[in-house]
Amino acid sequence: MAPALENEISQFRELARHFFSRFFDNDLVAINSDDADMRATVVNILAMLAAPGMLLPFLFLSKYVKLQDAPMYVRDLASLGEKEFFICFSMTVMGLVTVIEWEMLFPDRRDYANLTPLPIRLRTMFGAKIAALLAFLTIFSVAINAFSPVMFPAVVTQKGSLMTVAAFARCHIVSILAANTFVFFLCVAVQGILMNVLGYRVFRRVSPYVQFGLVALLILMFLLSGRIVSELQVHAAINPAAVYAFPPLWFLGLYQTQLGWTNPVFRDLAASARLAAGWTTAGALATYLLSYKRHVTRSLESADEFSTVPSSMERFVGRLLDRFVVRDGLQQAAFYFIWKTLTRSRRHKLLFAAYVAVGCALIFEGLAVLVARGGNSWMYRPIPELLPAPLILAFFILCGMRHVFAVPAELRANWIFQVSDRGEARRCLAGVKKAMIVLGVIPLFGLLLPLHVLFWGWRTAALHMLFGAVVSLLLVDVLLVSFEKFPFTCSYLPGKANLKVSWPIYLFGFTTYVSAFLTLEHWMLQRPLRFAWLAAVVILVRLALAVYRWRVVGHDVALVFDEQPEPLVRTLNLWA
Repeated sequence: MAPALENEISQFRELARHFFSRFFDNDLVAINSDDADMRATVVNILAMLAAPGMLLPFLFLSKYVKLQDAPMYVRDLASLGEKEFFICFSMTVMGLVTVIEWEMLFPDRRDYANLTPLPIRLRTMFGAKIAALLAFLTIFSVAINAFSPVMFPAVVTQKGSLMTVAAFARCHIVSILAANTFVFFLCVAVQGILMNVLGYRVFRRVSPYVQFGLVALLILMFLLSGRIVSELQVHAAINPAAVYAFPPLWFLGLYQTQLGWTNPVFRDLAASARLAAGWTTAGALATYLLSYKRHVTRSLESADEFSTVPSSMERFVGRLLDRFVVRDGLQQAAFYFIWKTLTRSRRHKLLFAAYVAVGCALIFEGLAVLVARGGNSWMYRPIPELLPAPLILAFFILCGMRHVFAVPAELRANWIFQVSDRGEARRCLAGVKKAMIVLGVIPLFGLLLPLHVLFWGWRTAALHMLFGAVVSLLLVDVLLVSFEKFPFTCSYLPGKANLKVSWPIYLFGFTTYVSAFLTLEHWMLQRPLRFAWLAAVVILVRLALAVYRWRVVGHDVALVFDEQPEPLVRTLNLWA
């Protein structure tokens, strides 16, 4: 082998390894973590993604045990919902992972600054990045579908031969791999198109909003999957338009045609799947190639600069806030630091947008059900399906803000807050609370009020907004009852929340929150004078939170800048 070719192959391998590791070395996976912690976090994530494929077939087992004597085509038709779920789940996870890694799909400025002075050809760098992208797609596809291609076909076929199970497994793997390829390269193609159409700086500004939209669409797709697959009519020549427009069903059609089904609806859906996977792959590679060299030049020439001179509108709003909302100096420091960090930090904007996108997806899912019923009478009365919308949005907005507060912006710079800490944490935390109200609660209900007045009238809309705003203020108090940090300045332990164990608690809390306040509001709207009870409840809850903070948290709160892990051994502190 020629020395030049051998050198290029060696460069390709090292670059591919480097680019692949960069997918996992980002602020969302390893914040303040060393290499061992990062690897442990990645392994935990992959294990959690593989868990549904291992557990769900056991839940489906009882269904197919009852059908074990039925013909294979009956069991096959009965499994359409489960097949579509595995496809949709895999697409959703792959799409979310790709959106999270949005910044890593192309080499960033640091890569270019370090690599372009070296004797490395652009084609070598480009090929290594493509190889890393494909490896990234493969490892997550394998993790998501580590168990389902074996366990699910075995559950459906029951007494089938080994060849039947193997054929079923092959169709399962091919369909889900095609679905993952489609959603992965669709995100890459969207980014490539934006890079070619927009300038580098405009792209950097627009990118967070595109990520927000993609996250919302992916979650909405997952939430609607069960309802749309129920509209599928296997033996009908023509199905509802939603069936042909829903991407997971395209790959369900591919799944069924591989199993030998020749129904027109499956053939049409499979044709859409092949076209979608092929065109998105070709489009992604084409736009990637076209924008690659341009991205090199633009990323090196452009800088992430923020204007330090506020606009006239910002100055006007700042004067109003200083005069009527945050008069105290420490409150102003906390308030404006939160404001600027949320608007400037891409990491925090992405985390916050993910929370808001989940809330929006839940709202859109409910609206889609109402639209599917037909008619528009539901728009003009406060029905139970519409009442919880502001509560859901407020929940995810405020919980999102509370979460991003715990993620440091630039931990090495927090010394300035530590040396200026004079033990007046209460004044700082008051500014944090006002920031959540001004940046989260007021814009939400200010935007929703005109829409509700238009459809429900001013009286009902005012009562509805009043109830939602008061509940949101109580939620702010609950979220901050034990908060002892200056936002964005404390070290962060990603695994401390232990989501593998605590997610059922969060889910129960959210559903209880929505159902309880929905019932309460519906009861109050029947007789508006009952809203006087709301004032009593607010007073009692605030008193309870104050007592809790005084007795448990402590009245002399000190700001925390270094989060400590849970101790391996807890002592009872029993001494005289």
